[in-house]
Amino acid sequence: MIGYEYRVLYFIAAHEKAEFDEILNGIGINEDSLRWAIEDLKLRKAITGDDEVKVTYTLTDEGRSYLSEFPEETLAKYINSKGSLEIKNVPGDMRIGFIWAKKNGWIDINDGVLTLTDAGKNSLGNEFNYPLKEALNFINDGKFSSIDDERAKILISRKLIEKKEKAYIGNIKITDEGNKLLSTEKEEDRIGSLSRNLMVHRGWEGKGFEPYSVDAEVAPSYPALRHPMNEFINYIRYKMVSLGFKETSGSIIQPAFWVFDSLFSPQDHPTRDMQDTFFLSSPEKIDIDDEELINKVKNMHLSNWKGKWDINNAKQAVLRTHTTAVSAHSMYNYRNVDFTTPVKLFTIDKAFRNESVDYKHLAEMYQFDGVVIGKDLSMANLIWILKEFFQSLGLEIRVQPSYFPFTEPSFEVHHFDNEHNDWIEMGGAGVIRNDITEALGLKGATVLAWGLGLDRMMLSRAKLNSLSDIYKNNIGWLRTRKKIEF
Repeated sequence: MIGYEYRVLYFIAAHEKAEFDEILNGIGINEDSLRWAIEDLKLRKAITGDDEVKVTYTLTDEGRSYLSEFPEETLAKYINSKGSLEIKNVPGDMRIGFIWAKKNGWIDINDGVLTLTDAGKNSLGNEFNYPLKEALNFINDGKFSSIDDERAKILISRKLIEKKEKAYIGNIKITDEGNKLLSTEKEEDRIGSLSRNLMVHRGWEGKGFEPYSVDAEVAPSYPALRHPMNEFINYIRYKMVSLGFKETSGSIIQPAFWVFDSLFSPQDHPTRDMQDTFFLSSPEKIDIDDEELINKVKNMHLSNWKGKWDINNAKQAVLRTHTTAVSAHSMYNYRNVDFTTPVKLFTIDKAFRNESVDYKHLAEMYQFDGVVIGKDLSMANLIWILKEFFQSLGLEIRVQPSYFPFTEPSFEVHHFDNEHNDWIEMGGAGVIRNDITEALGLKGATVLAWGLGLDRMMLSRAKLNSLSDIYKNNIGWLRTRKKIEF
């Protein structure tokens, strides 16, 4: 046995049983060497022990700044010195403490004025009267055993501390095999690991080397991984390109003209209301340069909807509510092409909707849009494309008739989600109305189109509980998740 293995075994034998820290302090070797020695002795069946986890905490930079006083304490002192304080007059550096002072029951709010409660007054004075500050200082002093889980959880959520867990062996005892080793083997001056210093000064000369253990535990490795959503998007790109499609893109900020007007959505349609669309204040308007196109779209609305059409409404700047706005641009850009061979385009990008958030709805989402422009195309072609695509994801779909302003006929695409026992709408599809194709200069061409929610596909493919899970800052899940197989 190498020197420190022998010393570890000798120490355990002398004490009948020992803890990791006791051995560390008793024989004077570093933690990594001790961990290596214990693992090797376990493999030799010389010792037994219980697998345990050692929890430690480290302060973040923000946590260190709170050692003397938390923002909520500063705020309480400030209110106490003033007697009362209007919310609008709370100094900027104390605003972060406002929520916690309220949670702690330290302040009352009446007509926008803050006053201290009895609990708030009791918080003043004693340096460590505040449990969170006491816990933070315990951690700073290395007294981790004095920290309860509840306070640690709060400090972690406030990003004041970071939790670290390290596996180790406790309740270590020597076995009969270990006693036999002690009685038959002598401490040898053998090298267990090479260092630069050892190599430079030739400290290895005249010494043996410990056999290399391929079974020794090593620290977990976290290779670089793409975010699962990027992984998913790249697969879809690969699939669409393999089907002969070309990717297009466009700005997330668009005039309402491209998001609504060019796609046959009337200017008094509910989807253009504030509750569904994010309107911008800067810029508030975006000009459309092509007067001929404007007139064609205007005439399309006047002849079909029989109402008023206002260019100022069409110029309103919005966050696009669907990536079909990109498809509309693409159709217009290909207006002078001979469609003897169909043009196949797709886009994958963000869309934004002002709607309630739940497990299958977000205000910001990825959409997957596509168009096929050609002659003699039919709904059968469109359904085949979608079924071929979803089949590659391992998802079975159904289609059912529906209505969308810019397609006729139209249908919805649904997938059954086993995790939620629910049919989830993936999006819509159909044949672009002749009114739109003619206004965009595609007279005589048929345009097949679809718009699908990529996040919802991801929800089903990755077997997640909620769309929000895709975007949570859960580093543990991102590091250890299984690669999505297609």
